[in-house]
Amino acid sequence: MKIDGWVNDFGEKEPDYKKRKKQKKKRNLPKFENLSKFSIIKIVVAVLLVFAIWNHFRYYSEINHMMDYIESRQYAIAIDYYSSLEKEFSEGKMDRFNAKLSRKINKFLENTGDDFFKGSISKEKFTGFVNMVNSLDRITVKSEKLLEQCKKAADMYSDGSIDYETAKSFVDTISALQGMEVGTEEYRQDIEFIYDSRMLYEQGYEYQKKFQYSQAIENYEKVLEKDKKYYKKAEENKKECIEKMYDYYIQEAALAAKGGNYQVATEYMEYVKKYYPDDEKVEKILKDYQKKLDEYTLGSDDIKNIYCKAVDIEPEEITVSPLPQMVNGEKYYYAEILKDGKRINEVLINAENKKLYLYKDGERSYKDIDNANFFRLNTNGEIEFAISKKDATENLKNELEKKKRVYKKVEEIDSDKAERYSKSDKKISEMLNKKENTYFFFIGNKGFLRGKDLYCVDMYSGAVYSFENNKLVLI
Repeated sequence: MKIDGWVNDFGEKEPDYKKRKKQKKKRNLPKFENLSKFSIIKIVVAVLLVFAIWNHFRYYSEINHMMDYIESRQYAIAIDYYSSLEKEFSEGKMDRFNAKLSRKINKFLENTGDDFFKGSISKEKFTGFVNMVNSLDRITVKSEKLLEQCKKAADMYSDGSIDYETAKSFVDTISALQGMEVGTEEYRQDIEFIYDSRMLYEQGYEYQKKFQYSQAIENYEKVLEKDKKYYKKAEENKKECIEKMYDYYIQEAALAAKGGNYQVATEYMEYVKKYYPDDEKVEKILKDYQKKLDEYTLGSDDIKNIYCKAVDIEPEEITVSPLPQMVNGEKYYYAEILKDGKRINEVLINAENKKLYLYKDGERSYKDIDNANFFRLNTNGEIEFAISKKDATENLKNELEKKKRVYKKVEEIDSDKAERYSKSDKKISEMLNKKENTYFFFIGNKGFLRGKDLYCVDMYSGAVYSFENNKLVLI
């Protein structure tokens, strides 16, 4: 059977599909010219690939040796080995080696930093490695990555992931790397600020436990907002302090006022008012203490003027050192009176009525003034007031009346004139144990040519005595 278009070996035509197949094969075969270009490209790519692989693994052995010495802390050997490579390699070859070693060291630094944060590498080991790197002058450290690690250290300390010593040691160690000191200062300061902030919090918490709420609040307010771990705690504790101080400070102010310290009482209430500005109770108490503070506060000049007026001297001649005192619920000021640096008197002044008292006891006394009032410190160290001459006179008259001792006249005399009326062989000072300056002396006059009797009244106890048979007798 014949098919159109097909010729066999005997001159007969081939089918069309075979002709197309042969033509297709013929078209797919590259010409010699195209085949040469394709081969060249493949060769170039292969060469570049081989060069890249060779370049990647070039110095692999030397770098591994260096890193092994460094990681095993054989720093002296590492330095000697590095020096031997400098002698062996050309300048260009050494530059390429240093570039590869730098990348390796930078990576190691990053990994070592993470290990340092975890605590799996000691500060001494990390510091030794940094010092080793510094000794290799031609090694380039990438500051960007290391600064990121420093920031990480500051952030981890802020959120409580690592402690102060770890964060500070890391940044300090990195800053020791050549050229890193300036860049790390920001993070060192961040760590120090957070540290100071936490110390303020801890101190504030101690104040709070001791009910020193104003100091606690002051510290809590200084805790930095960027201190992620403690800022929220500080705000919560501050709120608690404000709530608790209301009753506590009102109570403390009352105790201070009771002790006559209206300055402290006022300070307590002013602090409460700072956080309770519209509280009517706080406002009322504060005004009361402020009024008493104005009325009952005496300064050095006030005391000088009161004393100088009583003794009739110029204020410029003396100096005073006042000290507030509470006696029987009333406020007084005790002061030493100094002239030319020497003590010439001791006084006590009532803050409300400005009444002046001079010191007098059996051991020390000073120059009297007319109608003076006296005080002393008793054996318990407490202030004790003397009775007045008027009260002493009344005591004497009452006791004489009880004993039916009648006199036409009872009059006070000075102690230095009392000796002539004692009718005793012993001196009055001997009978009074040398404490005659704490007694008021009186003469009981029986009348013309009938004689006079000597009496004395203890100015602190009010007891009345007579002098009989060389003895002091209580009547």
